[in-house]
Amino acid sequence: MKSLNLTFKGSLGKAHTLKLGYANDNLDAKTVKNTMDQLAALDLFVANGEKNLRSTCFC
Repeated sequence: MKSLNLTFKGSLGKAHTLKLGYANDNLDAKTVKNTMDQLAALDLFVANGEKNLRSTCFC
Protein backbone atom coordinates (compact mmCIF):
# COMPACT_ATOMS: atom_id res chain seq x y z
CA MET A 1 0.00 0.00 0.00
CA LYS A 2 1.34 3.42 -0.99
CA SER A 3 0.76 6.46 1.15
CA LEU A 4 1.39 10.12 0.51
CA ASN A 5 2.69 12.41 3.26
CA LEU A 6 1.94 16.08 2.65
CA THR A 7 3.97 18.42 4.85
CA PHE A 8 2.86 22.00 5.48
CA LYS A 9 4.58 24.74 7.44
CA GLY A 10 2.48 27.01 9.63
CA SER A 11 2.85 30.68 10.53
CA LEU A 12 4.58 29.74 13.79
CA GLY A 13 7.18 27.66 11.94
CA LYS A 14 5.79 24.27 12.94
CA ALA A 15 5.58 21.45 10.41
CA HIS A 16 2.21 19.72 9.97
CA THR A 17 1.81 16.47 8.07
CA LEU A 18 -1.31 15.16 6.37
CA LYS A 19 -0.92 11.45 5.61
CA LEU A 20 -3.11 10.00 2.86
CA GLY A 21 -3.37 6.25 2.48
CA TYR A 22 -3.90 4.54 -0.85
CA ALA A 23 -2.23 7.26 -2.91
CA ASN A 24 -2.09 7.10 -6.67
CA ASP A 25 1.35 5.93 -7.87
CA ASN A 26 1.12 8.10 -10.99
CA LEU A 27 1.01 11.53 -9.34
CA ASP A 28 3.68 13.94 -10.52
CA ALA A 29 5.34 16.63 -8.40
CA LYS A 30 3.48 19.48 -10.10
CA THR A 31 0.08 17.93 -9.38
CA VAL A 32 0.97 17.29 -5.74
CA LYS A 33 2.33 20.83 -5.26
CA ASN A 34 -0.75 22.44 -6.86
CA THR A 35 -3.08 20.37 -4.69
CA MET A 36 -1.12 21.22 -1.55
CA ASP A 37 -1.35 24.92 -2.39
CA GLN A 38 -5.13 24.60 -2.82
CA LEU A 39 -5.46 22.80 0.52
CA ALA A 40 -3.35 25.42 2.29
CA ALA A 41 -5.54 28.21 0.87
CA LEU A 42 -8.68 26.67 2.41
CA ASP A 43 -7.50 27.37 6.01
CA LEU A 44 -8.72 23.94 7.09
CA PHE A 45 -5.92 23.44 9.60
CA VAL A 46 -6.18 26.59 11.70
CA ALA A 47 -5.66 25.97 15.42
CA ASN A 48 -3.95 27.50 18.46
CA GLY A 49 -3.39 30.82 16.72
CA GLU A 50 -1.41 29.25 13.90
CA LYS A 51 -2.61 29.76 10.36
CA ASN A 52 -1.35 30.65 6.92
CA LEU A 53 -0.08 27.18 6.11
CA ARG A 54 2.39 26.95 3.25
CA SER A 55 3.04 23.82 1.30
CA THR A 56 6.56 22.46 1.63
CA CYS A 57 6.65 19.92 -1.14
CA PHE A 58 9.77 17.76 -1.20
CA CYS A 59 8.75 16.17 -4.47
